[in-house]
Amino acid sequence: MRWILFFGAAMLVGALGGSLFGPAPAGAVAREIIELQTGVTQLIQGQQNMQTEITQNAAVQKTTQDFSAAWCAPGHDGHAGPRPFG
Repeated sequence: MRWILFFGAAMLVGALGGSLFGPAPAGAVAREIIELQTGVTQLIQGQQNMQTEITQNAAVQKTTQDFSAAWCAPGHDGHAGPRPFG
């Protein structure tokens, strides 16, 4: 009889410990998944924004270099830059 009580108490303690240290309830897991998805979405959006900004900066830099090269190219009269009006 004593062994039955001992095993019964051990099973009760095991069940309580399992519920305390077991996996989180489904609601908490779903909330964490949603938070992770939101974080990943924000990360992807930030990466896309940075890529757009890099592309725009590269286009501005190329335009500036092209303009500078055209402005500094020697004219027919030998001086640098475009010929003055007149």
